[in-house]
Amino acid sequence: MTKQEAVDALSKKIAQHPFRTHEFINVGLEEDKEKWMKMLIDKKKFSDLGSTPDDAVVAMQRIAFVSKDFHWKQGKSLDKVSKESIMEAAAYYCKIEADRKDVGSDRFHQSIFRFPTVALNVFFMFYMDMECGEKEPEKYPTEAKARHELLRVAYQTFSLPAREDETDLNPVSIQRFRKHVWWIGGNALTYRPVFYVALAFKRVDMVQVLVDVAAKSISAVSQATIETAFWEEGMCVDGFGWGHGKQAYNSGYPTDGVLEALHILSYSVGTPFESALEYADFSVLVRYIQGITWGAYGDFTAPMQTRHIFLKDKSNRKTMDAIAVSLATYLIEYFAAYLTEKECKEMTQLLEKKSTLDMCSKAGDYLGLRYFWNNDSMICKEQGKYIYVNMASKRCNGVEFADFMADKRNYYTADGAYVILQSGQEYKEVMGTWQVAHLPGVTERFIPNKNLLTETNWHGYHSKHDFAAGVVLGDAGICAFIYEKDETREKDGAGVVRNEFTKEMCGIKAYKSYFFIGNMFYCLGAGISDNKPEYGGEVDTTINNTLARQNTEWMEKGGYVYVENDGIQYGIRKPENGEVYLKMEERLSHWYDLHAMNSNVEEKMCSVFELGIHHGKNPQDESYEYFMCFNNKKNVEIHVLENSKHLQGIATVNEDIIAAVYYDANQKLRTKTMDIHVSEPCALLLQKTEKGYRLALCDAEQKSETINVDVTLCIHGDKKRTYTIKMPQNMWRGKQGEIFISLEESQ
Repeated sequence: MTKQEAVDALSKKIAQHPFRTHEFINVGLEEDKEKWMKMLIDKKKFSDLGSTPDDAVVAMQRIAFVSKDFHWKQGKSLDKVSKESIMEAAAYYCKIEADRKDVGSDRFHQSIFRFPTVALNVFFMFYMDMECGEKEPEKYPTEAKARHELLRVAYQTFSLPAREDETDLNPVSIQRFRKHVWWIGGNALTYRPVFYVALAFKRVDMVQVLVDVAAKSISAVSQATIETAFWEEGMCVDGFGWGHGKQAYNSGYPTDGVLEALHILSYSVGTPFESALEYADFSVLVRYIQGITWGAYGDFTAPMQTRHIFLKDKSNRKTMDAIAVSLATYLIEYFAAYLTEKECKEMTQLLEKKSTLDMCSKAGDYLGLRYFWNNDSMICKEQGKYIYVNMASKRCNGVEFADFMADKRNYYTADGAYVILQSGQEYKEVMGTWQVAHLPGVTERFIPNKNLLTETNWHGYHSKHDFAAGVVLGDAGICAFIYEKDETREKDGAGVVRNEFTKEMCGIKAYKSYFFIGNMFYCLGAGISDNKPEYGGEVDTTINNTLARQNTEWMEKGGYVYVENDGIQYGIRKPENGEVYLKMEERLSHWYDLHAMNSNVEEKMCSVFELGIHHGKNPQDESYEYFMCFNNKKNVEIHVLENSKHLQGIATVNEDIIAAVYYDANQKLRTKTMDIHVSEPCALLLQKTEKGYRLALCDAEQKSETINVDVTLCIHGDKKRTYTIKMPQNMWRGKQGEIFISLEESQ
């Protein structure tokens, strides 16, 4: 079989099934078909539509809607007059779109996604007629003209929008699908129906480019390799995915791109194009399948990974487990030969279980505690407990939002926000009542939703600082970052600088850390300061904003405030210059105020438990300390060793676990038994075992020049000992390093 023969066969094969039918299936009702068909027969166009590009795309949606009943594969006949009327109308409306002169950023959703998708569906619905128009244009002039104009629109998926670089001269090239947000991930292969275009043209060079792009996209990107990775977005080496810049977007752009890449590659199997599979690294995909499932707990997707945080009706959206199963299905069905025996077994188990909560795998694959160092996120996922902490750094983008079609105000989700779940239902309704400056876990200047300008911002908000770190040893972990929202405005993917925003969101700085030890979740904050007191307002740290499950009793003891809700005991150290507050009340949801697609949502009253710390106006160098015990069970006693903007650290009472975050490497952590010095800003865990100590840390700033980090342990009454921990390099930069210190060595 030659490549041309393979392309011809694939063209006919793919023509048998409509695709992305949501682009036209809802344009009308069954009773509209007869009316629209009569218009086409009488006028060769729709008498109720004009001749603008917007009218043209609606017209083509109608043509696809009418024509789907006569798809060639179904064998239903369509009289000659009706078919010729459809062909003439399709040529007329496609010519309106294809003749447009502008080639800039406005030629996006409609020109490269919607219109080509509809045009190609019409093309393949009348595939046999298109073949006649190609082979005998003099005998079939109407079909030939329709084919010509349909393909002109289809080719826009390669040619538009203009990138104003060398690839505009050669759109059918691998380089066209790199180094630009419009041409990577879902934007590259999925929403642009480029593979269908290649098979409609039956061009070997187009198919070869797309197979090569699909194969090379099955690879990893990281903070360290973003300049050299095949795609700047896609599957991160840590297991999460990036979309629309360096923001965690597991259920959208990267996953959609990977699914279509696998779809394209599945067609290459058994053809001369199969050799491109040597470019694909399927081990990266297995790691990605594991990783993205951490972003959800059952059917609850943590609200830090999409611009649809506040979309109420998610019934048509797949759960993360279902997405993982879809990816695993491709691997087993088409690419099992490229997997290891272990990977095959794991993917097969996933297909059988369909729930990652039931997977039998080693800790850290699907359950346990895990830090995603390319995304500044730490997640604890167990049966009956889920915590997702989302931090911020200069390295990552925040979560995007778009007030005209998605979330209007999800501004604080990368500010140390977290979700705490046991049943999985805790936020399902309560989220609709949220004042977004009071997301669980954040320290913010309180601004009511009504005073926050809605925005479209494809980069979201991130921190001014590079400091974000996380370390895990077994079921113990620590993550920390420096929060200070960056108000710098920059060009988005369309080259637009969006300067309209609520500047009062900015100006608050805090050093925040989160500790995971057994059933304890411990949170420290220090250096809380208002650097823009002229913006006014008061500053709060929100501990939780969740469903109220019981009548909560308030108790004060030993300088702490204790309160319980839904099987979780909260302990908050009473602040010196602030106060702990608790609100248990019924609140009315306001879903449409949060998301543009919630206009038909019925607003309801919800029972809300909101707990927080009020720091007041213009705080300067304030702090907080609080913890949560799950199952009302405080199984370990924690001592706070230091809580400052230089150093934050805790230890268990017998110092089996010592955890610290060094914002300033010149500081030392002092415990009952030792002093600990480090050579670089980092997060550090020291865990005692029967035979010695496990010592793990990560470079909080992910500097390329940091090859090693030295840790000096000064046991009280004994000499100092310095240990060197090698930091992972290249694409693994930012991941923790670990050593083991034997008891003999430490004594």
